[in-house]
Amino acid sequence: MTLSTAHRMQMPSRKHGASLVVTLLVITILTVIVIAFLQSMQVERATAGSYTAIYRASLAADAAYADIRETLLTNTKSDDFTVLESQATLANSSFPVTFLGSPGSDTLSWIPLFSGGATSTDSPVSSMPSGTNTFINQVQNETRLQAINQFPLPDHINDGNPVNLGWVYMEDDDGEETSRYAFWVEDLGGYLDADLSGDTPFIRNQGSAAAELGIFTLFRPNETTNSEPLDGPDVKLINERTVTRPDDTKLSIMLTTATLNQIEPEVFEPYFAAGLQHFPELAVVPRGFGYANAQQPKKNLNTLVAQGGDEAVQEIASWIDINLPNFDSRKGGFPASQSYLKTLAANMIDYADTDNHPTVGPDYRGVDSYPFLTQIFVQIWWVNGPGENPWYSADGTWRTRLSVSYHIQIWNPSNQPVDSGTLTLALDPVPGNPGEQSAFFYDGSEVMPFYPFPEDPTFSTTFTAANQLLPNEFRAITYPIVEYEMDTGINSAFPAPLTGHTNTRGPRIGTSGYGSNENRSEHGYRILWNGRLVDQPGGVVHSRTALFQQNAGTIPRHPSTSGNGPTWRGTQPGLRHGFQDNIFSTGQSLPLLGDPRGTFYISEYLAAHVYAQGASWWGRHYVSDASTSGIQDWFISEARHSTWPDGAHNSDLAFPIASVPPPNSSGAEATRNKNSTAPDDIPVEDRPPISPSKAPARISNVGFYASLTELGNIHDPIQWRPQWSAGNETIETVEEKWLNLGANLSNPETMVADANYVVPSTLRIGRGEYAPLDQPGTRASQLLDLFTLTPEISVAGRININTASRNVLRTLGAGIQITSDPNIVLESGTPAPLTGPFENEQADILADAIIANRPFMSTAQLSNLRIDDEEGNPQHFLGNPRTWPQNAPTRWIDIAAEEYFRKMFDLTSVRSRNFRIFVIGQALSTDGRVAATSREEIQIAIRPVRDSDGNITEQEILLVNHKKMQ
Repeated sequence: MTLSTAHRMQMPSRKHGASLVVTLLVITILTVIVIAFLQSMQVERATAGSYTAIYRASLAADAAYADIRETLLTNTKSDDFTVLESQATLANSSFPVTFLGSPGSDTLSWIPLFSGGATSTDSPVSSMPSGTNTFINQVQNETRLQAINQFPLPDHINDGNPVNLGWVYMEDDDGEETSRYAFWVEDLGGYLDADLSGDTPFIRNQGSAAAELGIFTLFRPNETTNSEPLDGPDVKLINERTVTRPDDTKLSIMLTTATLNQIEPEVFEPYFAAGLQHFPELAVVPRGFGYANAQQPKKNLNTLVAQGGDEAVQEIASWIDINLPNFDSRKGGFPASQSYLKTLAANMIDYADTDNHPTVGPDYRGVDSYPFLTQIFVQIWWVNGPGENPWYSADGTWRTRLSVSYHIQIWNPSNQPVDSGTLTLALDPVPGNPGEQSAFFYDGSEVMPFYPFPEDPTFSTTFTAANQLLPNEFRAITYPIVEYEMDTGINSAFPAPLTGHTNTRGPRIGTSGYGSNENRSEHGYRILWNGRLVDQPGGVVHSRTALFQQNAGTIPRHPSTSGNGPTWRGTQPGLRHGFQDNIFSTGQSLPLLGDPRGTFYISEYLAAHVYAQGASWWGRHYVSDASTSGIQDWFISEARHSTWPDGAHNSDLAFPIASVPPPNSSGAEATRNKNSTAPDDIPVEDRPPISPSKAPARISNVGFYASLTELGNIHDPIQWRPQWSAGNETIETVEEKWLNLGANLSNPETMVADANYVVPSTLRIGRGEYAPLDQPGTRASQLLDLFTLTPEISVAGRININTASRNVLRTLGAGIQITSDPNIVLESGTPAPLTGPFENEQADILADAIIANRPFMSTAQLSNLRIDDEEGNPQHFLGNPRTWPQNAPTRWIDIAAEEYFRKMFDLTSVRSRNFRIFVIGQALSTDGRVAATSREEIQIAIRPVRDSDGNITEQEILLVNHKKMQ
């Protein structure tokens, strides 16, 4: 019991010790829990702060996108903005940047599409020098710029070099900078559209679709033949973007970036962009060039061609005059009685309309595919009178009879056959009113009237399919003999006019006053086509013509009255005008170049040519030095078409009559000599061959313009001549002056306005402009800014020449063949198609020229593309054979020289609505450190929303691709 009691007495002591242990354990656990809780709370606070920083960085990136998005939407809300790539240098780094060019009425604002840049304002585009494509990146606060690689851009953009931009800082309500952002925008219009480009990648057709772009030059730059490797990257690209449906038709599919990445991304990424969206543009007159109708719709040229007539002529001329008020100064010595702008408008209509009727009005004449007079000669002889006296008495007065045979030569300089229409030769060779002065003297001084009859004759030639005038065909036509009876009114009781007076003259046909050089204004020939006046001697001012003047003593009698007639008088309108004795002495006139399209405007009279040395039938004209007195014998006038500034090919020469041998026959034919050889007497085998492919002029007559660049084919009747000194020129130096007008830009050959010259030329669109006209407001290429062929323009697949890389620009020229001139002569010496630039070097020249001439506010400015030669002298790029490094053309016609431009013009643009935006947002800690960074790449397309008139009312952003970046 004692033990039990003792045991019971010890129990409380043991329970107290256990509680202490438990208590200690609990305290330990609680301590651990508290510590863990405190640690957990600290981690959660850090995590929450990190999430907050990331969120703030993401918000900053969103703010960057919202910032540049608003800039893009605001400044692309027109159809005449531009997008330009330039270079910026900042923090020892040079990198590409993009600007939006927003034109005003007389200024141009460059808006940066990168953070930290500043908007700059330039003078009007019309006065901007070419090559001003470098802008300085002006950041708002350079001292705070961090020289880091803000964006992990693809290597092809900047070769891995950092893009250093200015930060845009964001503050909280307390003014503390809590975050910042930056952005950089790339224009995707500078890439090739991966869905459209290069379906036929080797030979350019007409340059109307991106499928014709020569993408082979990206992968096979030295290609000279279409080897078509089956596994080539260009072929692979084309094949990968199409699928074959069960019905065996191919369907183009939209390539995605992921799809491209599966096709060797390092090969395609520098050149192609996928998912591009294209929206039609309204064809508007661009701002920044001083055009009065800027931002208004361009005139639809095809609509005006279909309308035709005087109303269309007036509308075209007025439109040009309003927007280019100095354009009329192109005309030089063009006659005041004619409207240069209306004439140009008529030529624009007649080029494309479906008929060959000239569009004419009281002060304009259009050029179409109809014949032009190049030569007219008449055979003249006295019919009656014994001996040398042609007079006979009838009804109490002295009378005489003249027998006249008219011979003309016509030429079709166009590429179209003349297979319908009627040419009329209307003649008024002698005065018809009794009150006019006669052409002879009586009694040494008294001027007597005479009365010619019958009425002035007219002759007509109708062309049909069976009697057509081929392109470039020269044809001689002889019309029936006309007999004129002239009554002097002198009583036959008096001596005959030719008796007893040394200064007595016979009828001086073709004048209205003997001895007067001022009144020869009503007589000569008129050429009508389908009843419309298209040509006349001495110009539209109806100046004098010496075409038919004759002295009685020089006119032989008809062979039927024992004479040896006839005698010949005539001229060649396309070659020589002016006084015979001062063509050289004043230094103001040289023989023309043989273009009969311009003789309608020449103010001086036609100089007579001696038949034996001057007449040249059935081919291109040649006038020997003996044909006219007073001309230096070293200068021989020739219709040398190769001297034309348009570079036409020479047709075969028609030899002068003096060179034609007499026929090998007996009797009367054996007595024939060079003075009696008529056009029909020349045997067919001695006539030059017809060369239709050498026709120098182009007429469409299909009813519409297929390309606006066809304006380069329009005959431009400007009246200038090269500057020369009297008596110091040869035909070779004259040729050199014509061909070099506008070629040497640092020391150009100058032109002088001359009413006795019409430049044998078309509008310089797609080749260098003439030096005196190579100014803003007078360049022919500016017509491309004023006219359109459709109200809306499709820009699908076009390359933005302001942002495209050098390699992409090379595709514009690759694969072009110059095929419009089958007689083109290359350095190799043989006619052949001019092919290129397949060669790497030629493609580089084009790309470098475009880059050097940036920025372009209008694709029309491409026509004035310039390049430096080896000596550093500027020269025109287009139409310049010296820019072809291999097998250059030594002779090509105008349409061939401009074909290069025509086949790339419609593949170009100066703007884009597709962009890739890189944004970066950063959250900042209170001590200015970067707490979090968010980077994003966003591809967008801007779709304009238009009203019924085509005006942009709002714009929508289409999200093509959006991804986070590391």
